[in-house]
Amino acid sequence: MSRIILGTVQFGLKYGINNYLGQPDQFSVYKIFDKAQEIKISTLDTAYAYGCAHAIIGKYHSLRNSKFKINTKFSSVNPELFIKQVANACVILGTDYIDTCFYHSFQEFKNQSLKSYYNELLTKGLIKNIGVSIYTNEEFETVINDPSVNVIQIPFNLFDNFSQRGELILKAKAVGKTIQVRSIFLQGLFFMKPDALKGNTVGLKEELVILKNIAKDFNITISDLCIRYAFHYKEIDNIIIGVDTAEQLQSNINSSRNIISSEVIDCINKIQVKNTSLLYPYNWK
Repeated sequence: MSRIILGTVQFGLKYGINNYLGQPDQFSVYKIFDKAQEIKISTLDTAYAYGCAHAIIGKYHSLRNSKFKINTKFSSVNPELFIKQVANACVILGTDYIDTCFYHSFQEFKNQSLKSYYNELLTKGLIKNIGVSIYTNEEFETVINDPSVNVIQIPFNLFDNFSQRGELILKAKAVGKTIQVRSIFLQGLFFMKPDALKGNTVGLKEELVILKNIAKDFNITISDLCIRYAFHYKEIDNIIIGVDTAEQLQSNINSSRNIISSEVIDCINKIQVKNTSLLYPYNWK
């Protein structure tokens, strides 16, 4: 079974700082889903907030015999309506249950107002696992210590790297958490030319130049570097990847099967982003 989870945000919204193509059309999305099934990708990562993504997935399921497992989360949750919202989403998605239902935010997890509802969803069989999607290491530390959480989803990439996250990843694995990583391409920023950065992302120019030089010195594309770096760490259970075409998905799969040298790993782990707030796209202006 593939470690890749297919992200779906780009199927419901225009997504990414380097996205000039917009959303793939429905036919292209179905081709991507068919390719994912062919190469044994079993799970989709989605969210109620991803525009029409839920509906597209459900329509695909209605046309095919095999179905994906679904990981999702819900925004603007009304606790009293939460269970009904999840049940309705299962109908739209064309699935009997949500594999991992994530808290919409760390703050929502922290206030615990939905905890009893998540437990009820587990009892009813509408969800199989509870997850939290976090950003900072402080949030990571808090979630690790909660036994009700099965899955932790974190940013992880060439800037937000093992030097930043490794200690907590190992700690989480030691207590049985499933680790999923997202943002391995940092919303496409790694593909940009350093001089093309705008706004406060200019603060990442120095690190991006270093990264481009590493890719050049070792004769490896940025895409391959992003993918192989994430796949190098066996402590990571799943890598969420978003694509625009079926061909791009196959290319990413091919890249994930190739190893990356320890020398390259060491170079990446020496990258230290000075303004760590820029590791999180919600801070970009």
